[in-house]
Amino acid sequence: MNIKYSIYPTLLDSFYWYKRFPDTKFSELIDKINRVKTPMPIAALKGIQFEKCVNDCINGIVLEKKGKEVVTENFYFNNELIYKIANKLKNAKTKQEFISGIVKTKFGLVKVYGFVDYSFPEMYVDLKTTSMYKIGKYKINNQHKAYSLIAKVNGNPIKEFNYLVTDFTRFFIETYKCTEKLHQEFITELEDFIDFLEYHKELITDKTIFKP
Repeated sequence: MNIKYSIYPTLLDSFYWYKRFPDTKFSELIDKINRVKTPMPIAALKGIQFEKCVNDCINGIVLEKKGKEVVTENFYFNNELIYKIANKLKNAKTKQEFISGIVKTKFGLVKVYGFVDYSFPEMYVDLKTTSMYKIGKYKINNQHKAYSLIAKVNGNPIKEFNYLVTDFTRFFIETYKCTEKLHQEFITELEDFIDFLEYHKELITDKTIFKP
């Protein structure tokens, strides 16, 4: 099998913003393709620690508490919120499952891969944290498009993809039905991104993106 590229969906999210702000996002995109290490933003660290608390709760691990809050190394989280979200996710078949699939494009075969936060029968769920939420916030994201396409090409199609989103006060569920139109949108964006890769190939130092 001649696989020409190996791509994960959040690269396409960065590519989306580059196309809208090419003057300011170009270097950021190239650095992401090249896996340049940068300090983790506080918001990302907070999200990671919150998800760990949720998973510990699901796994029956006792959380350290102070009053109505769960205490971590760097943050305090609402205890009731963690338990509500954990209750929503406790019946997941798998957590942080690596998935990959081979997608046909006009450039040839592309390996698309990533990690699904929570896998249910016919449904994937991604846990997101944000400082502020509005309806449709994750419509432009490629995770729901890519992961549902991977499930389809692997013969295990899912019906919907949910973003379970919290602003650390409440939680919201943003649902996307997995359709052919959604998958075609992803393939179109993927091909556009590969055009970009080939045009700027001399700037790409991490060649793993060109390997299976």
